[in-house]
Amino acid sequence: MRKNILGLSSILLSSLLLAACGSQTPASSSLFSSSSSSAGPQLKSKAVEIYRTSTIHVSASFYFEDAMPEIPFIALEDARDILVST
Repeated sequence: MRKNILGLSSILLSSLLLAACGSQTPASSSLFSSSSSSAGPQLKSKAVEIYRTSTIHVSASFYFEDAMPEIPFIALEDARDILVST
């Protein structure tokens, strides 16, 4: 239980830090769309399966920005699902 709380806290903190380092435009759902009409960064998604054990696994989506393709971003809902899967 303590590991889950510690893991969720670290993911939440790192997500907040990444959000603070981003552009000053307000966040919107258009970041996750594939249309090029938005002036903000476009994220590409990739569905992955994350295995905690051989029988417990969760599907999640990782998002990648064109400017930083080596850094994956994850939605907070997916991070919560990963941590609470038992």
